[in-house]
Amino acid sequence: MLGGGAPPPPSPPPPADGDEAADAPAAAGAADAAAAGAPGAAPSAAAAGAADAAADATAPAADGEPAAADTTAEDILSSPAFLKKKMEILTKELNETKTEKEVLVATLGKEKDSYLRLAADFENVRRRSSTQLAAATTSATATVVKKLLPALDNFERAASAAKPATPAEEKLHTSYQAIQKQMLTALKELGVEPLDTVGAPFDPTQHDAINRMESTEYAEGVICAQLQRGYQGGAGVIRPAVVVVSVGPGPPVADGADEAAAADEPEALDVEATVATDAADAVGAPDAAKPTEA
Repeated sequence: MLGGGAPPPPSPPPPADGDEAADAPAAAGAADAAAAGAPGAAPSAAAAGAADAAADATAPAADGEPAAADTTAEDILSSPAFLKKKMEILTKELNETKTEKEVLVATLGKEKDSYLRLAADFENVRRRSSTQLAAATTSATATVVKKLLPALDNFERAASAAKPATPAEEKLHTSYQAIQKQMLTALKELGVEPLDTVGAPFDPTQHDAINRMESTEYAEGVICAQLQRGYQGGAGVIRPAVVVVSVGPGPPVADGADEAAAADEPEALDVEATVATDAADAVGAPDAAKPTEA
């Protein structure tokens, strides 16, 4: 050595391969801890993001910057970069879930409206079918009853014309009446009943008048005789009754009523005389008929 100066300091040795090998297991463990989800399941987006954040945290430092020597999995999971990445992934998944929810709610609303329309249509069809079935049943009943009424009329005529004189004839007459009663009972069970005629006011929707006659028993407009019985059912009148209508004068009025009517007659004449006089004065006819003196 010349000049007796101090020797230059030795240059630092390069990092050994053992140090790099020591850092590798820690980074790998952090990545495994971040990416691990459920056993046997594919890693989720959050797990993948965690793995990326862990990889970024364990990446070699830039030239001129010292590398972290003691980086652990807990440090990586709690690092700001990892948490920020995880928040972004969770926010994205939340937005996707909200979008799916809105789509499902809209679909549910459409399906509910469709269900309500179908339910209303079904109820309308059920009611219409029930009404049509009832109408068809009533119409069929009326048609069958119309075919049976002539036979029932013959039983009535036979019962009214028969004059049994012997026990055998009385027994036969009783049998006719029993059959007629049985047929009327069957008709009643079907909702068919005979119409009230004699003594009832004439109704053109239920009665068919073929004659008018004087009667002291029934007032004017009241049915005084029945020639053929009428029947009515659920659909209305199946067959109108053939009747005779009274034209009066009706039952005799009591004496007190006659006196009251006679007392009212002069007043009626006075009213008629006043009307006649006023009419004559209005037309200027002095020779108009004068009211008759009482």
